Amino acid sequence: MGACNVERVHNVHGIPKWEEEGKMDGAGMSLQMESPAKAGEKKGISGSTIKIVAIVAMLIDHIAAVVLTRQIMAEGYADAIMGGQSSLTSWMAENGSLFMINTVMRAIGRLGFPIFCFLLVEGFGRSRNIRKYALRLGLFALISEIPFDLALTGRWWYTGYQNVYFTLLLGLLALCGYGFFVKYEKREGMDCTEVEIDEFCKELPRYKRPKEIIFHEIPRNATGKIEKPKLRKMYGADQLVAQENRG
Repeated sequence: MGACNVERVHNVHGIPKWEEEGKMDGAGMSLQMESPAKAGEKKGISGSTIKIVAIVAMLIDHIAAVVLTRQIMAEGYADAIMGGQSSLTSWMAENGSLFMINTVMRAIGRLGFPIFCFLLVEGFGRSRNIRKYALRLGLFALISEIPFDLALTGRWWYTGYQNVYFTLLLGLLALCGYGFFVKYEKREGMDCTEVEIDEFCKELPRYKRPKEIIFHEIPRNATGKIEKPKLRKMYGADQLVAQENRG
């Protein structure tokens, strides 16, 4: 088996590219390898794409609810239902295409709400200020209510149901309540002392034993997850991480 040489070359744009060349049994062989930066790129659907899908689904649903549903009612759908099976069959024969289009559009629109719920949970876990997040949701809920009622009922205010922003706001408040109780939950049998920890560490190799044992409240976000950047900053470990990244 011949020797294998690895060299670094650059393409016409000046971007480094790895090329591995070698020989085996006298035959030439050339292999192309991905650059480290390109290999580390994440693949998948971005958050912006998911938002666009949810918005388009909601738009399709609202067009069907505001335009097509009113047209169906104007064509006498309610009277056909009250008239019995024969009356409904006759109405469907004349307006079946309109009814089917409305049904399909409303079915597509059903995708919007689960996606918005998913984005709400993601925003709750990543937001640095939950209070501002909730205030924005509440503000949009109030702004959207009058246009929502006018579009669906023709009234300025209708108490029968409200726009989806109110539902999402209630979901966010429920997540905040859950995160509060999880954050301050105290489990039985989880207390320990420095002596107990030290005794346990004596079973470990010397290089694995901690030099110092510190008892301190761990910073957590609203969901109860440990905020590692704050934890590193508390004990100066962020400087070590920065040095390691520069190296």
